[in-house]
Amino acid sequence: LQAPAPLSWNDALCYTRLFCPGLSEIASDQDLSLGERQLGQGLEAVATDLERAAEVLTDLYSATSAQDEPTQGEALDRLLRTYEAVGFAEVYEVARSVYPQVAGILEDLQLVSQLIQLRPAVSEVGHIKSYLDQVALGEGEARLSFDREVVLRQLSPGNVLAHPEAVPVLRNGFDRFRHEYDPRYVAHHVSYHVEARSLETSMEGCQVKLGALGHLDTIAELGEPLGPDLPRRLDALLNDILSCADGLDEAVLQLQPVCASCGLSLGQRLPVADAKKLVQDLEVVLGEKNRRLSRILAQRILKGRMDRRTDTLLKVVQASDLTALANTLDSDLLDLIRSLVR
Repeated sequence: LQAPAPLSWNDALCYTRLFCPGLSEIASDQDLSLGERQLGQGLEAVATDLERAAEVLTDLYSATSAQDEPTQGEALDRLLRTYEAVGFAEVYEVARSVYPQVAGILEDLQLVSQLIQLRPAVSEVGHIKSYLDQVALGEGEARLSFDREVVLRQLSPGNVLAHPEAVPVLRNGFDRFRHEYDPRYVAHHVSYHVEARSLETSMEGCQVKLGALGHLDTIAELGEPLGPDLPRRLDALLNDILSCADGLDEAVLQLQPVCASCGLSLGQRLPVADAKKLVQDLEVVLGEKNRRLSRILAQRILKGRMDRRTDTLLKVVQASDLTALANTLDSDLLDLIRSLVR
């Protein structure tokens, strides 16, 4: 049997030219040596492009927080196997085994080119994804919520890779969202902190009353301590109220959807209901202490024992003025109450 003729340079060109378009047919061993160098340089260029494309693919999946594995990586692996071959004959054999159809090489090389061209868009896609992920919307923001979800769905790596020309459309959708979001956020930031200052002022009154309650709780004759959870509730409520020392720099909204100073979200609301319930519960507890003290003073009056401090305290108690009681409850008055109940 006649041995098969060895693969010639010219026969391999149907594959090797795809990696190095400048290759041409040769007629001598000298030309072969030159062609091998050209092929090696072409494969080096392909390797460099593969590295750049792999970085873009990794960055794209990372920027969009995609959980699935990039299937495009398989194309890069196929090309890498061809690049690792040495000499035109090995390149031909490996390429032909990996790519039964020449069209497969063209598709994978096109993907590499497409990924490299996406490089500038990846950082922008990442910014949009990060920005929208930080947006927290409240009730009544259905339109904004819809616009946000539309843009987020278009940010999947598969969609960006399949439709790279749609990146400007994504940007336009994001800009439309921002056009509506920014003024709403600015208005919300102003109203929140105006109301927050008012709420904090009202809570200062609660702190005074809680202090008075704590003193009254030290007097065993006024009964067991009441409202033991009230201080904890007040602390938690005050911690929930955001403060903004530096004010909102609207330029920051170009980079992130919340104030850099306070981090207030558009969906964040003041704990007004909790504050109202706290005030009510505190009034009930102090009212009970007031009734107990009133009974003791009534007994003292019946015994004919009255003085100026007792009269002052009696007037406060009779008026059920819990704020006045809390404000006037200094150490001397506390000592008086102790002396009255013993």
